[in-house]
Amino acid sequence: MIPLAILAALFALISLLAGLWALFVYRHPGKPRADEVHFIATEDGWRIAAHRYRPKASGAHGEPVLLCHGIFANHRNFEAPPGGAIVGSLTEAGYDCWALDYRICRSAQAPAGEWFEATLDDVLLKDLPAAIQHIQERTGFSRIHWVGHSLGGMLFFAYETVCGAEAIASAAVLGAPPSFEGVHMPRRRLLGLLFYYVPSALSFLVRLAAPIAGFMRLRLRLVPINWANVHPDVSPGAFFNLVDVAPYPAAREAEEWAVTGQWLMNNGRTDVAVETNKLRTPLLGLYAAYDPLARRDNVTRLFNSLSHDDKKLIVLSTEFGYSADYKHVDLAFARHGREEVHRPIVEWLRAYPATEVETAASLAGSE
Repeated sequence: MIPLAILAALFALISLLAGLWALFVYRHPGKPRADEVHFIATEDGWRIAAHRYRPKASGAHGEPVLLCHGIFANHRNFEAPPGGAIVGSLTEAGYDCWALDYRICRSAQAPAGEWFEATLDDVLLKDLPAAIQHIQERTGFSRIHWVGHSLGGMLFFAYETVCGAEAIASAAVLGAPPSFEGVHMPRRRLLGLLFYYVPSALSFLVRLAAPIAGFMRLRLRLVPINWANVHPDVSPGAFFNLVDVAPYPAAREAEEWAVTGQWLMNNGRTDVAVETNKLRTPLLGLYAAYDPLARRDNVTRLFNSLSHDDKKLIVLSTEFGYSADYKHVDLAFARHGREEVHRPIVEWLRAYPATEVETAASLAGSE
């Protein structure tokens, strides 16, 4: 029999965790901030959420911007803080923002029993084409802009490599690794077992741990963040809703890329890292000088290898006159993000206008 003291300790722990969960739900209920939420049907029967933030500029029929988040995040990656978020700066500049939740997010509606089988290849080959087509039809623009943080920027690299550049007018990537050379990420077998056997429990624990890590300003190798550079209006509790734990197959794919250095997608047919030097889309890169995931030498090598001149690399660190030494996570909601991150993105998008094509569907969608 289990000793009474152990049972009492387990009961106390469960009660504590349940109490913390209730507290975070009460303080951070996760109310939608988007003007609209569109559920987009993919070819294989999934429905993924696209959160639309209409342009705030008077009379603007804004060019569409697709915003793609990192692997353990969701669309809220671009909503924080409410008064200084990337979507706020873009909509104020007249852009029509669409922040996507992939099928690896908890908002996705999966065919029966399939959520735990979602892969990053599915995101690339099924979610992104469906989302881009939906945005084109609703807005009347044949080309759109792409803003991606971390995995969201990597998906841009992969999308152009596999699907072509015809639909993308310009791209801005934040902390997106172009390759994993020199990263040396060890396998975390225990974490892999938790992903595989108890994904719901792991999601529960990670969502609880995220605000606690923020309160304690913990330094984690898997989550490189400069807490001093996080905008003061981003409370630690906000991470409770921002964090989204991917299903095992997707997490395993990302781990394989980092461990082996081979960034295989398109059903294993394409090593994206080998093909990035062929990118043709006008590309703005915003990177942290000492990001262990998106290494500075790999990023510099990518931009030097691009054969066109429509490219710009910004390394955010005090060494180059910026307000802080940015890290991987705080690129998305930095203390001085409006001036140092958002403004360069807006200027870049304006330099490469999207193409508008009026359609009946777009006119109906704009009413």
